[in-house]
Amino acid sequence: MTQNTERQYYRGVCCLHCKAPIAISPLVAGIEAEFKASEAAPPQHQKCQVFHLRCSACGKEKPYKIGEILEFEREPVTGAPGAEPASAYLRPQGDRARAANL
Repeated sequence: MTQNTERQYYRGVCCLHCKAPIAISPLVAGIEAEFKASEAAPPQHQKCQVFHLRCSACGKEKPYKIGEILEFEREPVTGAPGAEPASAYLRPQGDRARAANL
């Protein structure tokens, strides 16, 4: 029995904080393709080469360069099990905020 498995690849960057792979959006992929196609263009006509991504594994957001984009094997990770967004760590203010202003 022969199992015909196709390897899946996606473009992304390594998180600067936890080193987990982060998939890039189609918009960034389009800018990357356009950048590679127009490397001979004058610098004033090139689009921004820096973009921000938030890691789904650690929740940190960092700036990345177009040149840092790599090709990863497998499916992109959409979130670590049990991981909470950074906003989950904020305490609700409730009535304390109003009472402090009186």
